[in-house]
Amino acid sequence: MQFTVSSNFEDYKAANWLFFRKTWLSFAMLRNISIIFIIAFLAFTVPEWCNCGYSKAIMLWGLHSAFNVTAFGFVAMASIVMLSIATNSRRVYERQGIIDRNSEYVFDSDGMEVHCETGLFRLKWRHLNRYILGKTLLVIRWNFMVFIIPFDQLEPGVATELADLLSRSGLKRQ
Repeated sequence: MQFTVSSNFEDYKAANWLFFRKTWLSFAMLRNISIIFIIAFLAFTVPEWCNCGYSKAIMLWGLHSAFNVTAFGFVAMASIVMLSIATNSRRVYERQGIIDRNSEYVFDSDGMEVHCETGLFRLKWRHLNRYILGKTLLVIRWNFMVFIIPFDQLEPGVATELADLLSRSGLKRQ
């Protein structure tokens, strides 16, 4: 499968928001929040149990305090990340070399090739980290580099075929 696309700043912003949604609104994040909640609950209640003994009032106070700390922490971290995406996207985008230029992609059963002005990348599936599939674009991650493929520039059916190829490749979907 072979095609040529050019991603622009709007595609880059969409990729950032897609990554944010898939990272921050995922089961893994729910697990992390649960761990933080348990640690906060224990930090609030264990000292009180040691000093005063066990009581329902201490248990409810610990649950309430742990919930407040966890909710505040999650909202604060998510807000910082969202603000960072909104304020730093343009600067980071302008530093990227292959964005806003035509890139030719070749996908096969072994991996992918990307031909662009900065060079040729030949990457086997096992070298790529993961991919994120959205409604309007596909993001393939390789270490700190991303390949953004907007679906609106592809022929009809190519996006579905590409998604099937990626699912068969063994590459992790985020």
